[in-house]
Amino acid sequence: MPKHIELKGVRLSLGDRFLYEIDHLSVESGDKIGIIGDNGTGKSSLLRLIMGELKPEKGLVQADVSFNYFEQWEKVKSDEMESLNYQFLSQMRVPVLERELMSGGEDQKLRLGQFISLQQGPLILDEPTNFLDACSINLLIEQLVHYRSTLLIVTHDRDLLSRVVNKIWAIENRQIVEYIGNYEAYLSQYQIRSMTHQHDHKRYIQERNQIVSAIENKKAQAQRLTNVTSKQKQRNIRPSRLATSKDKQSGLKGIERSVKQLENRLDNLEVVEEINRENSIIFPKDNFHQLHTKIPIIAHDFHLEKGRKVLIEQASFQFANNDKVAIIGGNGAGKTSFLDSLTEKRQDIFISSKALISRYESYNRHKLPTGTTPIAYLREESEYSEAFIRDTLQNLGIKRNSLQLPIKHLSGGECTRTLLAKAFLSPSNILLLDEPTNFLDVTTMEALKALIQTYPGLVILTSHDRTFVEATAKIIYEIKETKMVRIR
Repeated sequence: MPKHIELKGVRLSLGDRFLYEIDHLSVESGDKIGIIGDNGTGKSSLLRLIMGELKPEKGLVQADVSFNYFEQWEKVKSDEMESLNYQFLSQMRVPVLERELMSGGEDQKLRLGQFISLQQGPLILDEPTNFLDACSINLLIEQLVHYRSTLLIVTHDRDLLSRVVNKIWAIENRQIVEYIGNYEAYLSQYQIRSMTHQHDHKRYIQERNQIVSAIENKKAQAQRLTNVTSKQKQRNIRPSRLATSKDKQSGLKGIERSVKQLENRLDNLEVVEEINRENSIIFPKDNFHQLHTKIPIIAHDFHLEKGRKVLIEQASFQFANNDKVAIIGGNGAGKTSFLDSLTEKRQDIFISSKALISRYESYNRHKLPTGTTPIAYLREESEYSEAFIRDTLQNLGIKRNSLQLPIKHLSGGECTRTLLAKAFLSPSNILLLDEPTNFLDVTTMEALKALIQTYPGLVILTSHDRTFVEATAKIIYEIKETKMVRIR
């Protein structure tokens, strides 16, 4: 099959930050490739490399076709609205609304509808499922399964990776490794590869320790010989009454040769690095303000509108001070608007006067100051020391070498973690988390689950990730057809 793209001997860095090396990768006509890796490892940079927007430090990137690129935060162009696939938009349930009245998910569906309507050739999609509800993700997957051209997709969505792709490129330990097959095939191959790597690492450590121990023993042996010779000189003992000096000098030289050989062997030993593990998120408990009101939020006959659209009517609910609550529903159902209402002064909701609410909004990523570093930004937004902020960001999984980079150079996942850190570092006893899993890799989602489960106050979150919701929330409310009903 003809090759669309070929990468050979590539090394990619961003400034002083080394990302990875690529021995050899190719994209053939009709390939559907999923690109995965932890946040900040360079997935979007790989797309920019393929698009020709980044140049490699060394190596060859040869592209024989042009890809159309769906970016994470690209705007819908008004002059292309007439070209939209309205049948697809209708299936995706995109309402006819002004864009400022659309939810994040509805806006994403409009962007996808425009992008797919205009394309027939090779596509690059960067996190296309973010903000989408389960129904819309399924419709998008169906479109991609039947798409007849080449696809490169950066995503953390395991269902998409299982149903759409025929190869996976995984960024692992500063290399890009190709796995043939879908996500299930990748997991099987990765498990074998990880076990082999762990075995090789263990064998490397054992061999290195053996060589280091042998060097130390040889050096100790040489020191003992040297000490004996020194004592003999001090006592003026004639060489004829002892083992000859030549024998001892020859012995020392032999030991020195052995040490040199061992040191050369140590220098030439192929290093097998241990697989890096992400840190768990540790909530800064000094920041928690105990709330003594048992039920800090109560509402009866609650009514919510946005513009002229009724979102929720005649709802009643109450949340205790250590509840873990999830609000679910389709795109545009009113989940974000409901969280908005909890930060407003309303007659139909009682909120304790002692409540301290800290909020995370995934939609606010574009409001981050792009020219400053995450540490400098959080120093402006909190009263904590730089050392404490640094520890919090690293516990959230932001790599050390990213902490001093301008925010504009951070990945989507690293921006998400910076905003999550802001929520954690604000004094609170109630956390509102609006779509916290968008842009997060699987490892960080697991750590976020632990954070929510161990947070000593009330957590109210929204998410389209049902697996995440089931694992974190003891109470689940669903917003559907203007009703807000408890389903767990």
